[in-house]
Amino acid sequence: MALGIGANVAIFSLVNAVLLRPLPVPESHQLVQIARLNADGRPSRLSYPLFEFFRDHLTTVSGAFAFRRDERAIVMDGETEFVTVAQVSGAYYSVLGVGAAAGRVLAPIDDDPAAPAPAVISDTYWLR
Repeated sequence: MALGIGANVAIFSLVNAVLLRPLPVPESHQLVQIARLNADGRPSRLSYPLFEFFRDHLTTVSGAFAFRRDERAIVMDGETEFVTVAQVSGAYYSVLGVGAAAGRVLAPIDDDPAAPAPAVISDTYWLR
């Protein structure tokens, strides 16, 4: 019985943290996600041209951004570290209503393929 209760608590904690709690950004209740569904009903990635179509033609949203989570290897001082990264479009921070503690965040101008590739790192990563 203790094992069953422990498993339920662990699962609920994960679901609560990921699905039930709102994101820690202003007006998080107004955020929506547009996803493409596979034949089995699971969400899959949108192509960037399809995202651009939605961004440019949906009149019922005030802003849109693209987001893709990935993992990368970073080599520093001969040590390899795997970090979780997010590739986001330039409107990511402005739509979420968050800024930078130092420097600047991405802007729509950063979506231009000819622009230099910027990076934004977390405060925790910076302090490490």
